[in-house]
Amino acid sequence: MRNGIKVNFAQRFKPASIDFSALVTGFDAVAQNGLINIGTRQGSDALDDLRGTSLFSAATVGQLVDAGERDHATALAAERTRFSLRNQEDIENITDPAEQISEVGLEVSEVDLMQIVFNAYFININEEVVGSPLVEIL
Repeated sequence: MRNGIKVNFAQRFKPASIDFSALVTGFDAVAQNGLINIGTRQGSDALDDLRGTSLFSAATVGQLVDAGERDHATALAAERTRFSLRNQEDIENITDPAEQISEVGLEVSEVDLMQIVFNAYFININEEVVGSPLVEIL
C-alpha cells in the first residue's frame, strides 16, 4: 500500500500545508501525488521527465484565457499527470487495482484576472473516485 505525508489542499485561495503528523494512504496518496504533479512545472525534475505539466506556464503567458485553449491545456495536463502516475505504478510494481489510476480529470471552475481555480478528480481501475468532477462522469 502506498503512503506518504499528508498535504492539505482544502483551504481555497491559500497555500497548501504539510501535516507531518498525518499520513495519506492507498488511492488517496495517488490522488495527492496527482495534485502535486499538476502544480509542478514540466521539466523541473531532472530525474523524471514525465513529472509536471505546462499548465501554469500556459497561464502566465495568457494561454488559459480563451475557453478552447483552456480546455486543451487542462486536458493535456490531466493526461500528462495520468502518464506520470502510471509510470510510478510501473516503477513501484503496483498491482492492486484500488491503487492503479484509470483517469485524471481537470476542469476549470473559476477564472478571473488574479487566478484560475481548477477542480481535479482521480478514478482508479475499480472506478472509485477521489475528488469531485464539476460535470457528471458517464
